[in-house]
Amino acid sequence: MLEWLKTILGDAYTPEIDTAVSQEIGKGFVSRTDFNATSGKLKEAEAKVGTLEEQVKTHATQLSELKKSAGDTEALTKKITEMEEQAKTDKANYEKELAKVKLMAAVDAELTAAGAKNNTAVKAVLEDFLKDAKIVDGKVTAKVSGESVTLAARIEALKKDTSTDFLFGSVTREGWKPGEGGDGGGKPGGGKKPSEMSYAELAEYLAANPDAKLD
Repeated sequence: MLEWLKTILGDAYTPEIDTAVSQEIGKGFVSRTDFNATSGKLKEAEAKVGTLEEQVKTHATQLSELKKSAGDTEALTKKITEMEEQAKTDKANYEKELAKVKLMAAVDAELTAAGAKNNTAVKAVLEDFLKDAKIVDGKVTAKVSGESVTLAARIEALKKDTSTDFLFGSVTREGWKPGEGGDGGGKPGGGKKPSEMSYAELAEYLAANPDAKLD
């Protein structure tokens, strides 16, 4: 029950009006709980990526300095080799976390566009599908019984299944979909290349453009 609506309408309030208003609100807005949960997880992932990014930069700087002063000393040559391996590991971890951020941003965007009432609940139902999912040609895709299946197809199946259709609203929301880019002036980062963006700008850019190339 919308208590605030009852206060505003007074004697004119009816349960039918309450139900109608609740339904209309549900079509156009994401709940604060759902938004906060998604936002919190994205910030945690972004923090991990930021830490790994700094580690990669630190190792690169140390490696450059050592190469300048190493000469032919065996000990320093060994140290350089060790640091090169560590740098590769850190870079791989960074790219892995970055891929997770891009994937979750794309999943949340597509669920919201499809009218999901609670993204966290729907992702729990799709847990097995999302476990090995990747972004392919701008679409969240995973292998199911050896075949490539898109998230959009799984969402449609859930909406048609009477045991899970309650997870979605009756009207599909319009909005951004994976693979759809904005115009140059609207891109996070003010039109900069990904390599020129700050970490915050890069995270925002990837959330809006999950299939973007970072070469």
